[in-house]
Amino acid sequence: MNFKKIINTFGFSPYIFLILLLSGCSTGIESTKTITYSKSERKELTASPEEVFMAGMVPTKLKDWKKGKRFMISDNRAALVLESNSRVWEDSVNIKGKEIMFNRILERPTPGGEHQVVIAFTDGVNEYLYPTGKRINEALENLSSLDIPMLIDLDLVDEYRNKL
Repeated sequence: MNFKKIINTFGFSPYIFLILLLSGCSTGIESTKTITYSKSERKELTASPEEVFMAGMVPTKLKDWKKGKRFMISDNRAALVLESNSRVWEDSVNIKGKEIMFNRILERPTPGGEHQVVIAFTDGVNEYLYPTGKRINEALENLSSLDIPMLIDLDLVDEYRNKL
């Protein structure tokens, strides 16, 4: 009954307004022209000599690490991601610049019954543990030295130095 009253009062104008409103909805993609690059823009897309050089350098995967692989801690905040079972971290721990070496791979059980990989490093006195949060197969195949925050792979640095 209200519907008939609306039509009698306003006629078909609400419907016409609604049709016009909905027909105006578009994303704009319909009128977008094809994007083309100029010669200078195409030149910018080509790889630079530095990018070509870097593409040839691939960090070793965890499965290929040998005991004694060298790393340098680049920031004191590494204490936030490294666990030390040899000493208690102090509030103002100074580990930036410390050289540590890969020691071994451990597996740590989780509350869910899975085992996750922990990488153990040593400085000759203390042991530093990095929990990866990954299962053994995933860590061995996918994890590289570039995936560990605030550690510099000194073997990779030496490799780059020799290539230069």
